[in-house]
Amino acid sequence: METVSTDETINPSDILRCVVKEGSLTPAEIATMCHSSNLEDIERIITSFLDLGVLRKSSSQDNRVRAPEPQASYGRALTAMTQRFTADAEMLGHVAAVLNEQSDGGSVSANCEVFVGHDEIVNRLAGTAARARSVLYSLLPRVPSPQALASALDEDTSELRRGVCMRAIYPESARDQPHVLDYARAMQPQGEEIRTHTFTPMRVSATDRGEVMVIDGTDPLTTTATLIRDPRIGDLFTAFLEDLWQRSTPLLDGDPALSQISPRELTIIRMLAQGRTDDDIGRRLTLAPRTIRRVIGDLHRRTSTGTRLELGIVAERRGWLEH
Repeated sequence: METVSTDETINPSDILRCVVKEGSLTPAEIATMCHSSNLEDIERIITSFLDLGVLRKSSSQDNRVRAPEPQASYGRALTAMTQRFTADAEMLGHVAAVLNEQSDGGSVSANCEVFVGHDEIVNRLAGTAARARSVLYSLLPRVPSPQALASALDEDTSELRRGVCMRAIYPESARDQPHVLDYARAMQPQGEEIRTHTFTPMRVSATDRGEVMVIDGTDPLTTTATLIRDPRIGDLFTAFLEDLWQRSTPLLDGDPALSQISPRELTIIRMLAQGRTDDDIGRRLTLAPRTIRRVIGDLHRRTSTGTRLELGIVAERRGWLEH
């Protein structure tokens, strides 16, 4: 088993290369190959890859992951995903730098409060939302339960009625949850916007008042939340969430830009999923490669995707790959 030379900052592409080369690996084996003791980060990246469909759980052993049979070029996928992870990691790095800087200066304690327990956190989230002037962002790493969405319905409606723009980013798996779709259909006419993305690393709520709440944990008794009231940190989180929002995909299919897919576009998407190149697709459809690239670029714009891998994920979710 070969190893990859890395430091404690794990490169997602190294993890994927190890799994592709070896066939299947456990998180601990990946850590050994990457010379890393940071098993938590490795497991987080593996979870992201599982959500993307780039890795799958081994059918023989639960803690092993494997690479599916490639339908598209792994080289292109690796490059695109590494660039995306790097861009998001850089933005989060800026946030961490500001937090560290203020921590060294002793000013974080004056601008931060820590809360423990589900009920207290829900109350504080409601207060943060009530103080928003025009925009409230929410990023969720897990799909909310039916009970959580039902309890949020009245409060969200109240914020929308006073003119606050609510933008929520859910993980891609939300598209398979009927209760999430029902909630989105109920809230869309009132103005709430819900999108999905393959990268939702943490639970965050941020407003245009410079308030940010970062929530860690799932247990009702031990979940903790940090409320930060600092314009600099608030601006960084808002910039990160706005960038992620622009690259996310609307949850509901009612968006005209997503529903008007032509037969030619469907054919091109399906050929891409088979791993065909632009030149190959052009020859089969009697079109110039630049025309194929123009069609793909337009699909990227209309689906808010930045790579062909992400376009493939959206296409699969929406049933465009079915014949």
